[in-house]
Amino acid sequence: MLHTLELFFLEPATTLTQLQKICKLAIDKNCTQLTVPPLLIKQSAEYLSGTGIQISAPVGYPYGWSAIESKLSEIILAIVDGAAEIDFFINLTALKNQDWQYLAKELNMALTIVRKQGKRINIVIEAHLLTEDEITKCCDLYGVAGVDCITVNTGFGEVPHQSLIESIRNQLTEAIPLKCIVPDNAVVSSLINRYALIVK
Repeated sequence: MLHTLELFFLEPATTLTQLQKICKLAIDKNCTQLTVPPLLIKQSAEYLSGTGIQISAPVGYPYGWSAIESKLSEIILAIVDGAAEIDFFINLTALKNQDWQYLAKELNMALTIVRKQGKRINIVIEAHLLTEDEITKCCDLYGVAGVDCITVNTGFGEVPHQSLIESIRNQLTEAIPLKCIVPDNAVVSSLINRYALIVK
C-alpha cells in the first residue's frame, strides 16, 4: 500500500501569515495534501499552486453534527474554492442512536455531489468512541458505498489504539485506504511501518 504524509491543520484562529508557514511546511515535508479551515481553502490553493499538493476540505468538523443540507452547501463551496478531497465527518449523534438510515441518506447525497464534480470523499469517524458493532456497521455502510478513504479519528480526541486500527483494516477491502491523524513524527513512523496507513 502507498504511504503518504498529509498535513491536517484546523486551528480556529489561523492567520494568513500562519497559513503561509503551514503551506511552506507542507512543501518541505513533501506532503501530498493539506487540510485547512473552509475560509482558507482558496488562499491555500493559491499558495500551493504548481506544487502538486492538493487541498482537502473538512465538512461537519469535528463530530458531523451539521444538518445534511448544511454539509451539502459546505461541499459545494469547498469544491468551488479549490478542494480536491472532501473530509466528510459523519454525524456521531445519528450513529449513537442507530439511525443508519440517516447516515446512509447523508452519504448518498454527499457522494452524488462529490462524484459529479470528479472529486474524492474521505469518511471521518471517531473510532475510539464507537463499539465493535458500530465499527463493523460503519465498515459495511461506507465500505460498500465505495468511498475513497476512511479516516479513523478526527484529531479532536485521542489516537485510536493499534488493535482498533487493525480491526478496521481487516473489515475493509484493500482498495479503501485508511488514514489516521497523529500528533508527531515518531507516531507517524510507527503507524506507517506496522499498520500500512496513509497518515494525515
